[in-house]
Amino acid sequence: MENRYRINQNPESETQEMEEGRNDAQKEVKKPGIWATIFSDDFLPKDKALALFPYFLFLALLGVLYIANRYKAEGKVRKWTEGVKEVQELKWEYITLQSKWMMATKQSQLAVSAQSLGLKESITPPFIIELEK
Repeated sequence: MENRYRINQNPESETQEMEEGRNDAQKEVKKPGIWATIFSDDFLPKDKALALFPYFLFLALLGVLYIANRYKAEGKVRKWTEGVKEVQELKWEYITLQSKWMMATKQSQLAVSAQSLGLKESITPPFIIELEK
């Protein structure tokens, strides 16, 4: 069993380990970032980039049109929703007014309204007036 807390008596082995660690670090090559790769000549040379510029411009225009179309569509949906709410409120108002009118035109309600004007409901049934020719 090896003592992992022992002090190293051989200083030469330490220097060897340090040199090996440096060599490993030097062997690792740092990879360039994605932006550096895109803007380097290896990924897209300048002459090809200039040839593709109209296509990039077209794609940018399509993106702007897409955003504008989405914005306009959301505005129309918002207006339509407001219209639906207004129609619903008008429908409720119509139903309320119709029920009030139906209640006001009942015979019992008409009799109460007529009494406030000084009129009385007729107790005798109606009769037919006949004219002699």
